[in-house]
Amino acid sequence: MVKVLDFDEYSEDEEWSPPRRHLPPPPISRTKTLFLDLDRTLIHAYGGKPPIDYPYHFIVNVPTNERKKHLYYVTKRPGMDEFLRGAAELFEVVIFTAANEPYASRIVDKLDPEGRLISHRLYRDSCLPGRRGGFVKDLSGLGRDLKDVLIVDDKPQSYSLQKANGIPVAPFNGTNRDDRQLWWVAAILEKAITFDDVRNAVALYLAEKGDLDAANCNGPTIWNPRHVVASRTQEN
Repeated sequence: MVKVLDFDEYSEDEEWSPPRRHLPPPPISRTKTLFLDLDRTLIHAYGGKPPIDYPYHFIVNVPTNERKKHLYYVTKRPGMDEFLRGAAELFEVVIFTAANEPYASRIVDKLDPEGRLISHRLYRDSCLPGRRGGFVKDLSGLGRDLKDVLIVDDKPQSYSLQKANGIPVAPFNGTNRDDRQLWWVAAILEKAITFDDVRNAVALYLAEKGDLDAANCNGPTIWNPRHVVASRTQEN
């Protein structure tokens, strides 16, 4: 029996202190910040050996409390590599996950081996415990103006303190190779980068959700090349 992991599960046995994490100032060339969830948003992980036909991309070996190591078979969401490269052209990219650092850091190292795409990483110790279980990712107090901040997450309760900044995606189960959620997210990000307040772009995105699905989810590439080219031109 393969164990499907949910790293956002809440443990009442854990002791919590208020997260204290203030990000360094963003680079001048990136005026807006994109927070990305990890599990079931960018990737899916299986604990233990998966079925023979499970299409994993890489394996991470994570130490446990018992001084042993546990294998996780990780599958990237369709389009993830292209999505991450394009997002880094337009935004300051920060991984914000409710997973613990020993597990999540090894996966992020695989997603961005040269460290050029992801500017910062926030783990479970930067989250707040939810009132009904789970974890909450408070975007305030991180040193970023909320009008310049977006978060993409498969669990809306994760950004319940700043709902206007959140872009919801369907959970990725690791096996759906026809998944086009990242095409869909890129559509709103390309609009949001032009807004003085990205929360207005999110509101527009939610209102036009069906149109964005139809227009963007079937293309051969995730990003509109003109947006990436424009970003590079502004930097030079």
